[in-house]
Amino acid sequence: MTKGWYGNRQAHSLASKGIKTSGINNFSIQREKMFKHQVKTMYGFEDMGGMLNARTNSTSDIPSIAEAIRLIEGYNDFYGEDVANKLHELHERGVIMGVSFGREGSPVMYVEIPYWTNQVSNYDDGDTKNIRRLTEKERNEMKNIVKNSGSELKADEIFEDTDMSIRLWWD
Repeated sequence: MTKGWYGNRQAHSLASKGIKTSGINNFSIQREKMFKHQVKTMYGFEDMGGMLNARTNSTSDIPSIAEAIRLIEGYNDFYGEDVANKLHELHERGVIMGVSFGREGSPVMYVEIPYWTNQVSNYDDGDTKNIRRLTEKERNEMKNIVKNSGSELKADEIFEDTDMSIRLWWD
């Protein structure tokens, strides 16, 4: 059994609820729990309000942070369910490499655009022969997909924060 933050205790807890732990990536479960805690903290669900930032460390974290964002029912035109679904979609399309989520007064999300083919969120780790730098045209297409997604999600501000990230902010 894989040990992590919770190790066998977490596996035992899941097993006591009738959940089989074989085949479950405990690290993935722990990352999702961490993101959920961070989002709950940011949005005052745990009487600890703050403005800490939840940030993915790898493309495999994107589904976990999406599920944490899903916890937010709504904040003006921000709806966690819609944002989570869109993040999953962007992840599956392979147009992002990372996400930072937090509050700048209101919900904010920075979506990182990859530079290399092995940085895209749907990268096949076995494909090491075709790694190359993405063209400016490919990166611009990815940026436009993210910006259009921000418009669909009714973000109040959508702009390139840096050459690497798109900032979406809801007020």
